[in-house]
Amino acid sequence: MRPLLYEGLTRKESRVLELRQIVHERARAEKTAKNYVSMVLSKLGFENRAPAAPYIAQVEYQRQRPRP
Repeated sequence: MRPLLYEGLTRKESRVLELRQIVHERARAEKTAKNYVSMVLSKLGFENRAPAAPYIAQVEYQRQRPRP
């Protein structure tokens, strides 16, 4: 991928600026995802993922099981 050239910056400096922006956006997205997971766990009545995992597996099993 060819970096955008920012006025007064070399290609390498421009690329560093772009990579910094990508890292910033990814960190923000990761924090948002963690917030959503916490919110969902809270709504389901769980404090963390460990006890939620078997519950979610059971719900998925029930959902996918053929109905008589």
